[in-house]
Amino acid sequence: MAILSVIALGVSAVSAKERSTTAVWYLWWILGGVVAPIALHTKPWLQHLSFNYNLEQIGLGIFRLGNDLTTAQKNIPIFGEMLRNIPPPVIEALNAPAVWGAVLASVLMLGLAGVVIHRQVKPE
Repeated sequence: MAILSVIALGVSAVSAKERSTTAVWYLWWILGGVVAPIALHTKPWLQHLSFNYNLEQIGLGIFRLGNDLTTAQKNIPIFGEMLRNIPPPVIEALNAPAVWGAVLASVLMLGLAGVVIHRQVKPE
């Protein structure tokens, strides 16, 4: 969340006018929301343009939801029956998120935000 807050500060420092800052946020949000699903089938690395995707991948890497679902499926009979319908590719995606790509993309966004903040904010 600290990375996202610095990115938000960088985007807000793009311009002194609130309309252009809002436009940049909407443009980035729409671009990420449109490109990420398309990139899944064409060029998967483009999904990292979306900070929502990056946060999701980092969260999956930290909390290991796929391992927890597999453990629940093996040890709890009720969950075993319910979770058998989950396709194997979904379980694989939950077990192997693109954490390093998400971290790299987040660091690049953080660096870009830092450059924008450094250029726009002038100490008195």
